[in-house]
Amino acid sequence: MTDMIDPLVSEYVRHIVIVRTDHIGDAVMTIPLIRETKKLFPHAKLDLVLSDGVVSLFKDCPYADRIIPVKARVLRYADSFHQFVRMWRLRREYFSDKRPDLVFSPRRGPDADGTALVAWATGAKTRIAFRKGRHFKPMSAFFHDECFTDLIDLPPPAT
Repeated sequence: MTDMIDPLVSEYVRHIVIVRTDHIGDAVMTIPLIRETKKLFPHAKLDLVLSDGVVSLFKDCPYADRIIPVKARVLRYADSFHQFVRMWRLRREYFSDKRPDLVFSPRRGPDADGTALVAWATGAKTRIAFRKGRHFKPMSAFFHDECFTDLIDLPPPAT
């Protein structure tokens, strides 16, 4: 996998954020992504934005340089002015000095809009996530997808 990343790109990316704002099982399944990201970008600072309920699981994570807790209940749906204000505060508190180069959001589902809002709030140049898809509520899917600069399409389910 490391041969897929150009060494020049690896040197250029200095700050990465992985956003995972859901429950314990999903957060634990993100550990391989965290580990491999650090392998691919060994010189980059790696921040994890995690729901407050799983922060304790990652406090000794050797791959993370900083853990940023957020209230999970706030991030279920990005449907209020208050959530935008909270994201502005998050940006000001954690990302005002230097915006990240790259953000990954491995979350996909009907309640991924809050995670999309966090990714957008970082101000990163490149924000990558799975395409939410139009089988969800159309406005929700549009909002989610517009928060990212690059989207990954999942293959259709096997029949």
